[in-house]
Amino acid sequence: TAVSALLIFDPGEKTGIWPRLRNSVTVFIPALIINIPDIWFRLTRLGYLYYTPPQPAGDIVVSSYSPSSLNGNPFLFLKYFGALIAFCFLAYFVSRKFEKKDFFMWLPVISYLLFWLVLFRRILDVRYLIVILPFVSILAAKWLGGMEGKKLILPVIALAFCQLFFSAGYTYSKRRIPTGILEGYRFVKEHTIPGAVLMYPGTDMAMYANHPIAWGRIRTIADLFWGRDERTMQSVLQDYKIGYIAIKNDRIYDDSRIRGISGYPLSFVKRLPELSFLKKIFENHDFSLWKVIKTQ
Repeated sequence: TAVSALLIFDPGEKTGIWPRLRNSVTVFIPALIINIPDIWFRLTRLGYLYYTPPQPAGDIVVSSYSPSSLNGNPFLFLKYFGALIAFCFLAYFVSRKFEKKDFFMWLPVISYLLFWLVLFRRILDVRYLIVILPFVSILAAKWLGGMEGKKLILPVIALAFCQLFFSAGYTYSKRRIPTGILEGYRFVKEHTIPGAVLMYPGTDMAMYANHPIAWGRIRTIADLFWGRDERTMQSVLQDYKIGYIAIKNDRIYDDSRIRGISGYPLSFVKRLPELSFLKKIFENHDFSLWKVIKTQ
């Protein structure tokens, strides 16, 4: 969308509006085609293309929370974008490298920032700023290209390599799937009803266990987590045709002070053995699986 806007509104383009629109469509259609597999995956495995915020249950206040929210930690910007880009981008302004032709890069950056501030105003999730990273990188690189004396070139290169190796190591350590979770994937894939919907807060279950999942699209999820009676809780599972609840232990959080839907509330997990409509069919140190039993 940002590239299409550039093709239409580029001040350096001398042609009429129709050639600009044609160029925009030429860019937009391939981008749409590329996204079709992702759209199909979301609709068939997740059950939604874009979910709406959950509804609170009665007087229960559900907080909007994301581990990558700038509200809780402003320094996450450096974690996602890197210290090198932040430094060079600041130097771009201090050294007054801004030129009129930079508008071509600033248009998608500013327009997307406004979109991000409106859509993610409650949590300011920094993950969704990554799409403007290429444009920001180009602007930051202008200072490097025009750096006088080249005295800082070696420290900048060293910082770039340190950042690269640290990021690669950190990502590798976090992306390794624990043995217990792998066992959980295998059990779900081999010992559950094919096509049954799992309540689970991640797309990994859909990819590795070949099951559709429900979480973000459950508008009444607060009624399930903090419902006062079993009938209310069970109705949520029935409404969304959920056959199993998959519990990933590292996504359990203490909800005694804050209530959110980024993971499983501890109070809810403690209630599971007491609920008559659930039966535990698998458990290890990382994962447990509960089957939803139809009761009167």
